[in-house]
Amino acid sequence: MKRWVVRVGTAFVFNVLVLLVILWLVPAVHGVWSVLWASLVFTVATLFLKPFFHRVLLSEGERLRDTRAAWLKGKLLTYAVSYVVALIIWILTVVFSGIHISGFLWGWLVPPLIVLVGWIVYDQLDDALERKAGELYDAAEKRMRGNEPPAPPSPNP
Repeated sequence: MKRWVVRVGTAFVFNVLVLLVILWLVPAVHGVWSVLWASLVFTVATLFLKPFFHRVLLSEGERLRDTRAAWLKGKLLTYAVSYVVALIIWILTVVFSGIHISGFLWGWLVPPLIVLVGWIVYDQLDDALERKAGELYDAAEKRMRGNEPPAPPSPNP
């Protein structure tokens, strides 16, 4: 349970930052007051749908690939699939939140690129973020239980 709380919490906070960056950098995206709800939609879609879409699309692409220049095709395929997954997640976020789009290129195609950069940064930082969030979780739990007497040790069978 703690692991999921920490994971969802750090992803949510990071996604709020990514959405704020998109709103700041992309003039065709509007909805500053919807960032928290959009981040919740974005976080759920990222944690639960991203692995599914990535696996399905990548397995389809692997099936179509031949052996010549396999490394380059593999990298291009991975990047293309990652972009398509980011685009799907972005579309879901826009549809199910108060984010408004006013242009095709700047509203639909550019934000998934920012999402990809956000995912790359998050992948580099997630272990440290989750470790720090876990420490904060433990400290808060300890403070909440501070007034309770310690539980008696359980007898060993």
